[in-house]
Amino acid sequence: MHEDLMEQVVSRDNAANAWLAVTRTRDAPRIDRMTTTQLRDHMRQHWDTLRAELLAGT
Repeated sequence: MHEDLMEQVVSRDNAANAWLAVTRTRDAPRIDRMTTTQLRDHMRQHWDTLRAELLAGT
């Protein structure tokens, strides 16, 4: 069950919906002081690792 839920969390559709929610406020920095432009670049560079860690529960 846990694996199925995490697969949904890291699905392309869910990631796209999350990205739309984040970018609605344009390029305003978030609590981590990262702009959406910086976040986009970070996610592109690290997505495979982040996805694998989420699926592994780490």
